[in-house]
Amino acid sequence: MGVTSISFAQDLSEAYIYVENLDVHPLKILKVILNGEDMTSVSEIMGDFLGPKDKTVIVVKPENGFNRGENLRVEIEAEGRKFNSEIRVFPAVFPVGMYGGGAILSDRDSIHEAIEMGIDTMVAGINHLDVAQKYGFKVIASAPRTKGLVDLETLSKFSDHPALLAWYVIDEPDISEVKGLVPAGWTAEWTGKIKVVDKRNPTYIVLCNPLLFERFAKIPDILAIDPYPVSIFPLSFVSFMARRATLAAAPSPVWMIPQAFRHGRPTKEEYWGWNRFPAPDEERIMVFMGLSHGLKGVIYFTYGSSIDNPDDPYEGISSRHIDAIMLKRAIAQMSGELHALGPLVSMSDVFTETFSGYVWSRTGSVETSSVLSGNEAIILFAVNHNYVSTEKGFKINPVENIIVESHIPKWFNIGDAFLVTQDGLEDIKVRKTGENKISLIIPRVETAVALVLAKEEKTRKIVEMEWSIWRRC
Repeated sequence: MGVTSISFAQDLSEAYIYVENLDVHPLKILKVILNGEDMTSVSEIMGDFLGPKDKTVIVVKPENGFNRGENLRVEIEAEGRKFNSEIRVFPAVFPVGMYGGGAILSDRDSIHEAIEMGIDTMVAGINHLDVAQKYGFKVIASAPRTKGLVDLETLSKFSDHPALLAWYVIDEPDISEVKGLVPAGWTAEWTGKIKVVDKRNPTYIVLCNPLLFERFAKIPDILAIDPYPVSIFPLSFVSFMARRATLAAAPSPVWMIPQAFRHGRPTKEEYWGWNRFPAPDEERIMVFMGLSHGLKGVIYFTYGSSIDNPDDPYEGISSRHIDAIMLKRAIAQMSGELHALGPLVSMSDVFTETFSGYVWSRTGSVETSSVLSGNEAIILFAVNHNYVSTEKGFKINPVENIIVESHIPKWFNIGDAFLVTQDGLEDIKVRKTGENKISLIIPRVETAVALVLAKEEKTRKIVEMEWSIWRRC
């Protein structure tokens, strides 16, 4: 048995611990021990018997909740065997953010454009925290440095800032540290020191090489990955990186940095790998592909640069390139769905790969997957792979009347079912075809859709409220 993910409620009153039976025999969960204390009596084990290769969630509600920033040692006992994991305690969040925050927060027009795009988080420096707070943004702040070392004294002065979301310790150490651009062990050493100085805020690093994820993934509190496939790799490279990252970082969350850029011109060697912006539909495919494989946040990456004229940027939020304008519009249109799904996705874990969460489509080009969000909801994702993505462009053909079938856990009773779309929430009929099996028809999938199966109608109200706030139709 293994602990695959742990999430905490916003008020830290509850923990959601996802466990998977990796054995070939059924196991019964007997005890939940946190920091050496038996917490079984305040734990709700959703289906204590786990079949081989199956997964469930344990909801733990201590009398006094959890303490932000504390190290939590988790021990699950099952029929004489114990399984351990460890995580620092932070509220689960789902950011919809953007790089280049320094440039955005220095320009009033760019700030308002970011707001119109549905962005709530920026990657920026500590000197931009006050402006970010003024406009309601959270900040993934670059850890201040002096002569190549993290300035812990300055960092500690900003640890209580209301706009601070996380400390950005280092970008892509799987390049810089591996190549010797920073000393060996730098990432682990300084991430550890920041954790000692600041108990309030999580640490954050970005990785880009899936073959080296295991070396760095467990160092930060939050891992981010930056798959940039357009137009170098197949779009499924996003799924590949997501699965590698979530397994390597478990039980901590992994966020996605979707490609929202192109390089302006070929290199001197005449190679032009990122030769175009992702198409609007292509961007949506990548984002939803990441969510469907376990990623719990979206921070778009753009370059903030120009080719020849500094007043005519071709990258960044101020770009006037027609493809960039269309891409920004697509990001804005997606924001309502992402924010609406965010509270559920941030608390979730991949469920597709287990028997009780297995989901499939009778339409070959539509990939289906599922995530389990605590004991309240299951999100089914349908991603249309009936597309062609090349260096010259992207084209996709919509699919209609997709028959989807899925297993659901014995303990989960569906009280409500609805699609989350750019136009709002839509009812969908779910038919029970067996004791733990359902069937439904999605009328149309142009790119990707999310379907929420909820135990209670209150989940719909939460999702609908977030959608109404963040919609950008």
